[in-house]
Amino acid sequence: MTTPAPARWPGPAAAGVLLVWYALTMARDLVWFDSGELALVGAQLGLGHPPGQPLYTVILHGFSRLPGLDPLVGMNLLSALCAAACALPADALLRRAVGLSAWPRLLALLAVGGLAPVWDQATRIELYALATLLVLTLVAAGHRTILGGGGGALAWLGLGALAGLAAGVNPVFALGGALGVGVAALPVLKPRRRLGVAVGAAALGAVAMVGLCYLYVWQVRDRTDTLVWGPLETGGDWLRYLAGADYAGTEHGAWGKAPGHLVDWATWLVGQGALPVVMLGVAGWTVATGLRRHLALWAIPFLVGAAFTFTYGTFYPEIPDYNGYQMPALWLGAMGLGGLLRWVQPRRATALGAVLLVSVLVTGERPVWARSRAGIDLPRTLATAWLTAAPPRALLLVESDHLVFPLMYLQAVERQRPDVVVLNVGFANSSWYWRWLFASHPDLPRIALAAPSVPERLRRLIDAAGRPVMAETVAWAFHLRMAPCAATWGFALGVDCATVRDDAPAFHDQLRAALNGAEGEDPISFRVVALLGAQRAEGLWFLGDASLALQALRAGIPEGERLPVPPDLRRPAAAGPLAGPPILLGHPERNRAFGVQVLEQLDREDDAARWRRGG
Repeated sequence: MTTPAPARWPGPAAAGVLLVWYALTMARDLVWFDSGELALVGAQLGLGHPPGQPLYTVILHGFSRLPGLDPLVGMNLLSALCAAACALPADALLRRAVGLSAWPRLLALLAVGGLAPVWDQATRIELYALATLLVLTLVAAGHRTILGGGGGALAWLGLGALAGLAAGVNPVFALGGALGVGVAALPVLKPRRRLGVAVGAAALGAVAMVGLCYLYVWQVRDRTDTLVWGPLETGGDWLRYLAGADYAGTEHGAWGKAPGHLVDWATWLVGQGALPVVMLGVAGWTVATGLRRHLALWAIPFLVGAAFTFTYGTFYPEIPDYNGYQMPALWLGAMGLGGLLRWVQPRRATALGAVLLVSVLVTGERPVWARSRAGIDLPRTLATAWLTAAPPRALLLVESDHLVFPLMYLQAVERQRPDVVVLNVGFANSSWYWRWLFASHPDLPRIALAAPSVPERLRRLIDAAGRPVMAETVAWAFHLRMAPCAATWGFALGVDCATVRDDAPAFHDQLRAALNGAEGEDPISFRVVALLGAQRAEGLWFLGDASLALQALRAGIPEGERLPVPPDLRRPAAAGPLAGPPILLGHPERNRAFGVQVLEQLDREDDAARWRRGG
């Protein structure tokens, strides 16, 4: 009597359920971090940060042109679709490696797809959902080849091509998936000649597909009508770009910090309600006999992603670029869950799967009813406010990602305020950026770019352009040796202070509206609002207005109206700047600590005590 083949419906069913959920809760607009940059190059067929992610950019452009959809909705939908489709190769692995019955398999897939970190990547413009889908497809195809005895040259040529496609989105993902499949296949690739054929065929497929993907980079390298990160004029330029030379100042070899960062990541997973499912998945991989033989399929993608992210000098698991590299390992954890559920009777396995799914959805700081980006538009609101408030033909000096890329998108794609020059001071050391800037603003005077420092280069432009100058933070007044004054958004520099208008109540109202709206439930928006209040307060404190500084700090704190702000307070001449330990963006607690500093330096101990207590 033959054993019936496992049902195939759980994978498509899980993908369908997840797609509906992701699509309903995904962002409809720009969100924080790299989403704005990726949206910009996707909408205009440009080239983003190294190593360029050409395949993702081309596909993203296609989704930006979906009929009847706003470009940003289409580009967000790509992430939702790819993240949901991850259930298909994951289910194929579960069927072949574990043989789990249909309903427990469906629940295991939904539990992994419901993890908060997975949802996070599914509901924003980011490349990690597509990269994860390609790696899971590679691993599933590789697992099938291994079970079939190792396959021939044609099978490995196809696996190499899959790895090359993944490299066209993110090489680190491709490396993890390819190494995992290769190591897991070693026991069946005997004799040595057969191993050589497999390696050669896979390498040929990978190189061919990577070359095909990067033809796009070659085609767009000279464009100036859209953002093209570069320069890419010589072979040396290409090597520096692909090696990420623009990130040379980033500490990316802090191996001694990796164990601590692993603990940080695990602690963050606790707050996300994800750690129990992750740990059960790991346990399943290590105790289930059928999985243990192929442990490399999960362990190596995890270790490669961990080696790339946990060795940063500074590690914030909330940032998509950090948690995104563990997406393949999280999805492959479904196999571990299946390995554990396989040990019990189908009915009990179904009940345990349901318990896992419910725990994923209702625990952590963001249970399922609090997960939605559909109403978040703060990046656009802030960028629009800055552009609207800028004087005609202003030079706007910005440096924070939460402002830079939304501003660039609104200007370059939606053509808002083309008279304003949005100058990303973080790029101002790169000649390719100036080429793009001058092409975007033909009326800007060309200046000699050779300068001992970025401030000197910017000062040359300011002197030659004769435009009003606005800066995100007061620090640029020191760098440029220009007198600052407060504006509603940021700070005006130089002679234009005589005409600038500061509408402090409008700034405070904007921050309070954000905290009381959908952004107040979003952890990163919450931090951005606090940062905006702190940045304004630091500048106002330097300018001497302690009362307005306290009001700005208070505006970035939920229910901050309970905190006292005595009128007409001035900063003592000998008082130092507001200072605190480095954190990701901002936080209301940091704002309160700054408020305590201000009041203590003014000998207002009773008011300082109330700020410590929160009111």
